[in-house]
Amino acid sequence: KDVSRFRASLTKQKEIIAETNCGEWIWVREQAQIYINENQFDRAQALYLKHIAAVKGDETSSQAYIALLALRVKMRNFADAKETCHRFFELYGQRADLLRQAGHEVYVSAAPLEGEERKETLALSENLFRKSVDLTKTFDPPLNALCKFELGNVLCLQNNIAQAVTLFRESIDGTDDRLTKELRSQKLVDSLKSLGDYANARAILNELARSPNENI
Repeated sequence: KDVSRFRASLTKQKEIIAETNCGEWIWVREQAQIYINENQFDRAQALYLKHIAAVKGDETSSQAYIALLALRVKMRNFADAKETCHRFFELYGQRADLLRQAGHEVYVSAAPLEGEERKETLALSENLFRKSVDLTKTFDPPLNALCKFELGNVLCLQNNIAQAVTLFRESIDGTDDRLTKELRSQKLVDSLKSLGDYANARAILNELARSPNENI
């Protein structure tokens, strides 16, 4: 059967609904994810942009910008991703929590990339994390420790292991939660092994062996 007219009508109805609901972030997020799952990236991108225009600086616009940034990396549209990142810095450059969230989404999106594309994406993530580390160094030790840990993860992906080790150590020192310390210590052990520093790696493993947590 010829369903082209039905599909055209369905698409038109979706566009009408999008115009009506584009100011509702929960709906936008869920519908955009449906588009992404169907590889309709352009539609997801358009929906994020409609939400940003509709709410005009409302708190949810930050989430739309973060989602848009990650999507443009996924689309390998690096020129627009850089522009989005620049705009994000302009709007939220003093919000360490949002910078950390954006940095995380970007480096997760870098996973399937290779070569220059991967390098370019990780550089965006690194910049976001470095700013968040700088902002939190005097007033929010737990968030600062988390930002340092995630920055260390990005540096590991860039093969900058020595600097990552320093950040991992600082992130462990910056938290009081025992389980968090132990989980981050495992990442530190992996990095020390990569550097061939087996003595220090073994010392940390001996400490971890005394953990009351069976998973550790």
